[in-house]
Amino acid sequence: MGGAWGREDRPCLLWWARRAMRTAAVAMIAADRGGTGFLLHTPVGEVGSPREILVRLIAAMSRAALGGLVRIVQALPSPADAAEIEILHAAGFARLTDLVYMRLDLALARPFVDSPAVQWRAYGQFTDDELGALIARTYRGSLDCPELCGVRPIGDVVAGHKSSGAFRPEAWWIAQRDGEPAGCVLVNDSPATAEADVVYVGVAPEHRGTGLCGQMLRRAADQAVRRGAAALTLAVDVRNDPARKVYQHEGFCPTQCRAAFVMHNGSNAPKEPVVDEM
Repeated sequence: MGGAWGREDRPCLLWWARRAMRTAAVAMIAADRGGTGFLLHTPVGEVGSPREILVRLIAAMSRAALGGLVRIVQALPSPADAAEIEILHAAGFARLTDLVYMRLDLALARPFVDSPAVQWRAYGQFTDDELGALIARTYRGSLDCPELCGVRPIGDVVAGHKSSGAFRPEAWWIAQRDGEPAGCVLVNDSPATAEADVVYVGVAPEHRGTGLCGQMLRRAADQAVRRGAAALTLAVDVRNDPARKVYQHEGFCPTQCRAAFVMHNGSNAPKEPVVDEM
């Protein structure tokens, strides 16, 4: 077994297992600034990569990462990839839910019409602590991966949203009603495409059902068009029917589905070490 680290600002953990003096499996966890690590590894069934070694490698490396590098390790295989899903289960990952990825063609977006009932504050007009407190309120009763609420400090959550894609502070907004923060929409740009991504949108419980979510999405779409984006994307928990209906009403269409597998310090993953097998 071997290991290596990435850059200080974007650390990654790279491990490999050897058998008979040859590399038998390789796995990597790439960490964001918010305490989430994303798992990549040798394809299941790759020649020279026995399943047992790959399982032990992933399990041990993930536990090592949870020892200080990250608070959550995540993998997002296709729900149809039975071999990958079996490997993750065997390594101690839990299947949290399925995520539906959706896309809005901005040429078809509904127009944004400002309302005097809603006041807007852009990033820089609120602190990260204030945003974190609002996000924590929007988690109450949320149907989007509620099992992960409280696993990371809220400051890590905000930092993670900033590190997802290209942070665009001018596209991060808090929406207020009667002077009280009621919801937020946070949009980053994709460095590789002409698209913008809704990294988070949430509404405080007492303001749900008022149309605020749709209004925030229309504002996000309007601004994305002004920045030259062609589409707006987001991901939603398949169990979150109310949110999915709002997104569909705003013109978002499903593009793909991914199974969300996670491991964190409350998980019961195998803890045996990976050893060189000569």
